[in-house]
Amino acid sequence: PSPEPQDCLIHDDWVSAVKCRNDWILTGCYDSSLNIWTTKGEHKLTIPGHTAPIKAVTWISLDAEKGIFVSASQDQTAMLWSWDIPKNKVECLYVCRGHERGIDCVDVNDNGERMATGSWDTMLKIWSASPSDSTEDSGSIKKPRMEQGKARTPIMTLQGHKEAISAVQWIDNDTILTGSWDHTMKIWDLSLEGLKSEIVGNKSFFDVHFSKLNGMIITCSADKNLRLFDPRGGKGATHTVQNTYLGHTQWVQSVCWSPNEEHLFISGAYDSQVKLWDMRSPKAPLFDLSGHEDKVMDCDWSNPKFMISGGADNTVRIFKSKKIAKL
Repeated sequence: PSPEPQDCLIHDDWVSAVKCRNDWILTGCYDSSLNIWTTKGEHKLTIPGHTAPIKAVTWISLDAEKGIFVSASQDQTAMLWSWDIPKNKVECLYVCRGHERGIDCVDVNDNGERMATGSWDTMLKIWSASPSDSTEDSGSIKKPRMEQGKARTPIMTLQGHKEAISAVQWIDNDTILTGSWDHTMKIWDLSLEGLKSEIVGNKSFFDVHFSKLNGMIITCSADKNLRLFDPRGGKGATHTVQNTYLGHTQWVQSVCWSPNEEHLFISGAYDSQVKLWDMRSPKAPLFDLSGHEDKVMDCDWSNPKFMISGGADNTVRIFKSKKIAKL
């Protein structure tokens, strides 16, 4: 059964970042604002704070009382936020400073303790994602305060990419995958504070996503194609492309695996299309999730029930995954 279109969430500007957790959708826009919505399409909050377009958002923790999340922006900062859900109020806890160009991607590890950012300055930086700072002794040293949130500096900086890092993902609590415009994906070992392995492609990677269900990486590039890589290949450049998926007609900007069906993934592209694929069928997508009237900038399938995308038509589109809805 084909996914069913649900709501269209109207924003004031391009929607360049989307992330769902449970019943909440976090969005980031080119007008520097963050927004929180319900999966039923109700707008809860608009959050100012950044001074340039937001390129990535993700949840750190969420329960009935409180949501902690992070946003990353072209203003060279990542901001850590705390949302009091019953009061529907938000405060910026920390401003993460250290990158020298815009931040393009952010991800938080499974235990919610650390986060990673990738930037146009080619650096991968690791930060504490904790809402409280164990190192701080509030009585003794006055830390520099900004208008909102305290400054936070990186725990670790990893150098190796030659161009912008477009994607970052924790594979486990000590391992990070990055994709870059320099035509490489790199897998980093944080316990060694260095590079574990590298996968060389022949195009800039705009997005890469590792599946914890099947161990494969799906990637997208400027040549309209999606490619499947197996990171378990040999050393160096011997990782071969397992499959190439044809169907988009312009740059593909975003890819995301299903969280619970190991063969399925979605992609969003500048041709205004979101497509749902089965990794075993490279010649054509299973379904076109039509609706956007301009380029698709981000897509997310973190919640198994909803495929969500944001685009340059100032909207977020929600599709309900039918197979799962029946369970």
